[in-house]
Amino acid sequence: MRNYIIRCIVLSSLLILLALNSTFSQQVDTNWKSIYKQQEPLGNHFDIIQCADSLNCIILCDYGGQNWAYNFRLTTDGGKNWDVVYGDSSYYKSPNNYYNICQIRDIAYPSSKLFIAVGDTGTIIRSTDQGKSWKKTILSKDLGLYKVKMLNDKYGVMRAGFYSKPLITFYETHNGGDTWKERNIPDEYKKGYFNDYQIINDTTMYAVRIFTGINVFFAYVKATDNWMNWDTLRLDNILYPKIKPDLFYLGLNFIDENYGWVYGGRIINDSKGYDSQLILYTTNGGKDWSIQRDTNLNNFTIGPGHLIMYDKNYGIACAGPYVTLMTSNGGKTWDRHYINEIDTNNYSYILYSLQMPAPNWAYAISTTNEIFRYHCDLKPLEVVIEKPILKSSNYPNPFSEKTEISYYLQNLSFVKISIFDVFGVEKDRLKEDFELAGIHKIKYVPKNLSSGSYFCKIEADGRVQILKMSVIK
Repeated sequence: MRNYIIRCIVLSSLLILLALNSTFSQQVDTNWKSIYKQQEPLGNHFDIIQCADSLNCIILCDYGGQNWAYNFRLTTDGGKNWDVVYGDSSYYKSPNNYYNICQIRDIAYPSSKLFIAVGDTGTIIRSTDQGKSWKKTILSKDLGLYKVKMLNDKYGVMRAGFYSKPLITFYETHNGGDTWKERNIPDEYKKGYFNDYQIINDTTMYAVRIFTGINVFFAYVKATDNWMNWDTLRLDNILYPKIKPDLFYLGLNFIDENYGWVYGGRIINDSKGYDSQLILYTTNGGKDWSIQRDTNLNNFTIGPGHLIMYDKNYGIACAGPYVTLMTSNGGKTWDRHYINEIDTNNYSYILYSLQMPAPNWAYAISTTNEIFRYHCDLKPLEVVIEKPILKSSNYPNPFSEKTEISYYLQNLSFVKISIFDVFGVEKDRLKEDFELAGIHKIKYVPKNLSSGSYFCKIEADGRVQILKMSVIK
């Protein structure tokens, strides 16, 4: 009887171990691969990654041992190779003057040719030829340039602060960062701190902000009509008493004027407070908010820059040591994806900068100076279409010289038609304008496309249609 009991205990233990191994192996997402790891002693610290598309990405690296104060590493082949395209040598020239070295705070990479970096003492570094040549300018030595965001390769906005006074301001460019002009904003908004902001178009910006003064509160800010009208919605009225105000930490991500996410924060837990993976969602430009996620994993915050939405369906977020959250249904569900088989309570392995240039492509960098890439076999533009555009097609298909794309609009609509390759890289932009209701046709002559499969994405009136087309040459 005793031997029987021992055998049962051993068998049960083995079954439990097998179950645990099976469960854990299913959690590790094999679509995530480590594609680069820093090997140099006293090497660079990877800070921020930005991608123009699935193949072209750049990383800001700071304090690269005894070589650079900072440098930029670029890939043009989806992460197979990373080349140093710019390096500041001030640390090498004056190592004893370490703390006086200009620090780069943020980077933007809106197209494969244009790259902009901003930092201390009004420093702007810019390249318009994919890193072959660079121009460094000083906007004002009294300015700290803390964040830069580009809507496209022409329009962008910088958030700045003054060293001489506790105020913030914004600068904008209409020529790809060649020149910048300070925006006039209400005095009350020059105080406090903007956690994060998002450019919707050249007249509208959304932001999350800490207001300071007698009372501290947190708000979602909407600047419209060429930044002349500023509206504020107190988010702590929505979140309180769950969110502890003095430990607040929010970011936001909008894909258009209506659809957006605010995320981060901390939840009160007895006398302290622990980090929350809080995700709020709006479909009407911030008038109303709903909670998509309100959980905690390893006491890790989803902070500014830690959640990226590709479109209304696909998104990704950092969720802890080597853990990401991914959605394919607009955040209705956020599934955990483990990148590696490590102790997920080990804070030596934190993912802290993400990019999602296509629904089936993503990049992440970790505190161990390692670059990870996500890629799956899902065709990047095969999205769930709840309201397809009626009667859209292209003929002939396949084609060699030209094809005609036709589509039907039920109402006056703003229409955007783009051509993508299978990697999710935009190859052509055919239309971006208002059109009347009815049947429309547009001829497409591919000038720079080689033989292969491509996707035509038609967007109008909140509807999306994807046409698969083949080019034969």
